[in-house]
Amino acid sequence: MAFEGLRFRAVSFDGRFKREDVISKEGRIIDVRIIKARLAARNYALLAPRHLRGALTGLGELKGGHFGLVPLKSRNHLRLSYLRQEELKSMILDIFKGDFHCPAIDLEKQYSDHYRRVRQETLDLQELKSLEAHIRELLKKNWKRSILLGRLPVLWEALEERFKKRREAFEQLQARRVKGDGRTEKGAGACQGYVEGP
Repeated sequence: MAFEGLRFRAVSFDGRFKREDVISKEGRIIDVRIIKARLAARNYALLAPRHLRGALTGLGELKGGHFGLVPLKSRNHLRLSYLRQEELKSMILDIFKGDFHCPAIDLEKQYSDHYRRVRQETLDLQELKSLEAHIRELLKKNWKRSILLGRLPVLWEALEERFKKRREAFEQLQARRVKGDGRTEKGAGACQGYVEGP
């Protein structure tokens, strides 16, 4: 409600009532033009009696929004415990008839694809959970494998170095045998088997 001169005017706007929107710090009513300017961003609307009735009851002509109150068509509705389920449904549909585009929802038709997708995702998740122990074991083995693969280049270098030294020793032994320094064929053959492996 706002004052205009000495008359009350019914108004509506979005959000809660704030005293500072209509009353100054000195406790006086702010000029109506200033109030309108302050509340313009909150959908300020001046309500005629028929609009006020519509906003209060949800029935009739609406302007400036619905206040969300339950309309009472008869005195029996003062106690909701006396209402039957069908009457309550009908009353709610009457109150919000401007907001409903269709009064019934066909879950099978409108949500079957969504339900199937959610169901499939649930099954996939359950299957993944059942494989959790195997996956953890596989990850553990993969981690060990990556550590071992990281060591391979170092081990390969050491093996090559050792092989190089053994080959050099073998070649020296072969050279001495060719010169005839007393080594036997049997010793040279054993040395070659040691260098080349079984």
